Amino acid sequence: MANSIEVTPTSSLISQQSFEVNAIYQLGMLFRGAVRIGNVKIGSEYNFVPKKDIKTPNNQTIGTLNKSYLGFTLGYTFNK
Repeated sequence: MANSIEVTPTSSLISQQSFEVNAIYQLGMLFRGAVRIGNVKIGSEYNFVPKKDIKTPNNQTIGTLNKSYLGFTLGYTFNK
């Protein structure tokens, strides 16, 4: 399934006009892990989304989307 989005190119290779490109949903993965030492919890997660080229209607590549990221968390538990 594809959604239509409007893009205004910023590359000097493309004329400054608006046109539509298709965005297709992609499946990604999330890896998460944590370590608890006493009352302190340290966690990390990696959100993987495959890279995707942005193409004009005439199939010219004007950019790439890369939405993968790495995150860290730090927590503390207060005991009563």
